[in-house]
Amino acid sequence: MSIYSVTVNRVIVLLVSLSFLNCCDSGARGRLKPGDTFPVSSLSELMGGEVVAQIAGKTLVVNFWASWCPPCRKEMPALQGLDDAMNRQHFRVIGVSVDEDKNLMREFLIQHQIHFDNYHDAERQLAYETLGIRNYPETFIISPEGLIIMRIVGEQPWNSEAVHSLLERIHKGDQYPLKSLGPG
Repeated sequence: MSIYSVTVNRVIVLLVSLSFLNCCDSGARGRLKPGDTFPVSSLSELMGGEVVAQIAGKTLVVNFWASWCPPCRKEMPALQGLDDAMNRQHFRVIGVSVDEDKNLMREFLIQHQIHFDNYHDAERQLAYETLGIRNYPETFIISPEGLIIMRIVGEQPWNSEAVHSLLERIHKGDQYPLKSLGPG
């Protein structure tokens, strides 16, 4: 390998590292992290106040997405598959769209046959102001007690045995390391 190739590779690694650090810093201050209580009252406002009875004691997968976001669009069928596969008495998949136009959200959901519950956060009050989300998709796994167990940025294979097993363990109260995955 030539000195030129090594130098170019180092510059590329440096630029990628700097862009990643920039991405992570843009809103990381003051954001909720695993172990914190998820703001159910803010979610309840988006759901029209009905959230407490519907999600009490359930393990939640709360996904923040937008119809203009390619990774968001790509992972929605997997989230639907997860919702279909899990027992709704114990688990709930909830989508929160940050699309400015509610009709774009609805059109996407209908076109792609996504029927798990989705709500609209057009002003991004919950996503941006309360949770500090800067990258989409971002998903929170929340324990039945309302604690954030995981905060995951980026597309994931949600409808997999590994995820099903993880959610089952969380719901049973098994200890699971609290963590954030992805930039942010």
